Amino acid sequence: MSSGGRAEWTDHVVSLSGEFASDSGPQCGVSGGGKWGTPCIAGCSKNALWPGLHTNENARAGRKKSVQYKLVNIEWEGNSVFPVEKLQTLIHLKAGEPANAVQLTDDLEEIRKLYGTKGYLFAHADPTPEMDDSAATVSYQLSMTEGDQYRMGELTIDGIPAANAAKIAEQWQMKKRDPFDDSYMQRFFKIMYHDVGLKVPYNIVSKQNVNEKDRTVSVVLHFVPK
Repeated sequence: MSSGGRAEWTDHVVSLSGEFASDSGPQCGVSGGGKWGTPCIAGCSKNALWPGLHTNENARAGRKKSVQYKLVNIEWEGNSVFPVEKLQTLIHLKAGEPANAVQLTDDLEEIRKLYGTKGYLFAHADPTPEMDDSAATVSYQLSMTEGDQYRMGELTIDGIPAANAAKIAEQWQMKKRDPFDDSYMQRFFKIMYHDVGLKVPYNIVSKQNVNEKDRTVSVVLHFVPK
């Protein structure tokens, strides 16, 4: 992000406070670059997601034959925040086509991001495959664990004069107690931010602090002169 060459968003450091209960789903840890710890796909190995290439003995040829499983259907349970129709639009696997594990993993990540826009930061979908080896087909049951909704906490802006910080705070549309939108930070600096009269160029380091007890996320925007 730049505005008149005065400020640039370069990093987004996430700080998680508190311990999260096990019912929020297994976590793969907190990654850099401003992403929350990404929920694992619980209990599913790559082969479970995509039965993929099973091997059967081909007696006549004396070699193994690859069998690619095709998708029959996908069913949902546990979702209440978004209807099935909305979630299904993010799933690119189609009935009758090969069950692509990579695509399904990517689609479930997009669903996690969708929930993050409504404050459900630790929502995740657990896929359970049901395979028919004789027909080389697979169906999936996608079970949503939505978790708790988090809301916007305090906004702190430091490293610049108070008058400039106040102008940025006015531009910040996600107000205290609004459902926290995990995508807002990036959109703010790319789309919504306008020049507030800074005299020198800055880098901006942002931090999001999660308070499990209050179910809030406080945001710190730290301006560092270049």
